[in-house]
This record gives sequence, structure tokens and C-alpha cells, in this order.
Amino acid sequence: MSNLLFDERPLVLQPRLAFLLGGSDEAIILQQVHYWTQKNTNIKDGYSWVYNSMKEWHKQFYWISESSVKRIFTKLEKKGVLVTGNYNKAKFDKTKWYRIDYGALDEMEQRLGQFDLTNRPKRPNGEGQVDPTYTIDYTETTTDINNTSETQNVSDGAPKKTIKKKEYNLDSKEYRCALKLQEEILKNKPNFKKPNLQKWADTFRLIHERDKREWTEIGEMILYATQDDFWKANILSPDKLRKHFDLLEAQRERDSKPRKKQVFQRETLPDWAKDIPESRKKRGIKKTDSVRINAEIDALLKELELDDVEGSGTS
Repeated sequence: MSNLLFDERPLVLQPRLAFLLGGSDEAIILQQVHYWTQKNTNIKDGYSWVYNSMKEWHKQFYWISESSVKRIFTKLEKKGVLVTGNYNKAKFDKTKWYRIDYGALDEMEQRLGQFDLTNRPKRPNGEGQVDPTYTIDYTETTTDINNTSETQNVSDGAPKKTIKKKEYNLDSKEYRCALKLQEEILKNKPNFKKPNLQKWADTFRLIHERDKREWTEIGEMILYATQDDFWKANILSPDKLRKHFDLLEAQRERDSKPRKKQVFQRETLPDWAKDIPESRKKRGIKKTDSVRINAEIDALLKELELDDVEGSGTS
């Protein structure tokens, strides 16, 4: 006999519970909490509780990591099916007590039943089986919703809608804008990694259709953004161009305006400011005074000479 078959008490779960809680591990843990609350006699506030440290809980679910066990307990608390309390005698003891809110669990099951009955495909011998329903596979976030096609999933018979990506012709304006942006970027960054031009083209479609930008305007902005000293290092995709389009437009308009030449007007001093105070005038003899004084000295010398001559004649 195989050691993997039931010789020890198994942990059981209902597939429907696993689907309801979002995983088999969640269902097993909740089932085990239910098992222990039915066996113990920890009755508090009219409810049966079970308590354990996370380390001890992990011993019961040893194939799951202890951090995952803790995360699952927290998840079940947030769903409202697991209620926590603290009835420890010691105030410092933070061990959590758990009980199940069976009312919340029943409400979840009812909601699932309403959804399941309206969406489950009919199958022979398939009662109670959880089947996939209509889904949409978003293969590209910026594709046209109109270009959709239905494909049949042969494995489970459930129709599945997929969105077909739009292909742009090489001559289309969207693709030519994508190609032009790539060419301009390569001039500045020769080692630029080759992008998905189809995806770039779809972004240019959004710029034109949703943002209401004219094609000529888009083309001019591509050239401006890839030639400006600042923007050419930052605009490396149509997404960046779209994000900063308004800012680029404002800066481009500002740069295109001729700058006015600044005129400096020379101020003239008023008359009262031209008078130099006597205290600031240079002290000394003016040139006119110097000439006059020299002339007086010469005249005085001549008079002295005449006096000398007359005096010598009378002695």
C-alpha cells in the first residue's frame, strides 16, 4: 500500500468552499478551525473558540510556509468568515482566539449560488461542478474593442472572448509617426533599443483620436521634442510624448516668440545734483589766480630793483 493514502486522519475540504475562499489552503485552514471549535469547550460570550500561536498552527499545515499560514488567517479575517478575540488571562499574552462566523459564510455561499446558477453551462453528470464563465482576455490595453473575435475553448466548451490587436499598415499615419520618432531618437541615442512599432503606432492613434491632436501638430512635436536639449533625453516613447504634450506645446510656443531687445535709458542728473558742495571741491589755487599772483610778483620785483638803484646813488 502507498504511504500517501489515508492511514492517518486526513484533512478534508469541499471544492466549493475552496472556490468560495479563493484557494484550497484557505478552505483547509477554515475547515480545521471548524473542527477544533466543535471539539473544545472554550465557550466565551456564547460562542465556541479555539486559540493557538501561529507556530502551532503551522505544525498542522506544515506543507505551507508559516508566513503563508499567517497571511491566510489574515485573509479569512478580512473576508469576515473568521472572527478573532482575546480571552487570555495574562494581559501581555497576545495569542489570538478564533471562531467562525457561519452567517457570513452562508451569505458568501448564497451570492456564489446566484452567480453560479446563471452562468454555469449545462453538462451531463456535472451538477455542483465549478466551471469557467465568460471572460475577456485583455491582450493589449490600447486596442480597439470593435476588433474582437470569439474563439471556442475546446477543453471545457465555454466560449471565451479575446481581443484582437489592431495591425497598422506601414503607410498609415500612426505607423509613420512611430517610425519617425524612432529615427529621431536614434540620431541622439544610436544604441537605443528597437521598440515595438505597432504598439507605438497605437499610442499615436490615441493621441490623435482621444487627445484630438492634428497629425501635423503631432509631427511638429516629434521634431521639437527630439531636438530640444532637455526633452530629447526624456521623450523616448510615444507614451512620454503624450504625457507631456501640453507642456511641450507651451514651451515650443514660448521659444518661437522673438525675444524683445532690452533698452536701457540713460538717466540725466537734475541741476540740483550737479552742484558740488564746497567741502568736496579740491582745495588749492586756481590757475587764473596763479597767473595774477605771478604778475604781481614780477611787478614787485621791478619796484625793488628801482629802489635799490636809487638808494645806491644817494649814498
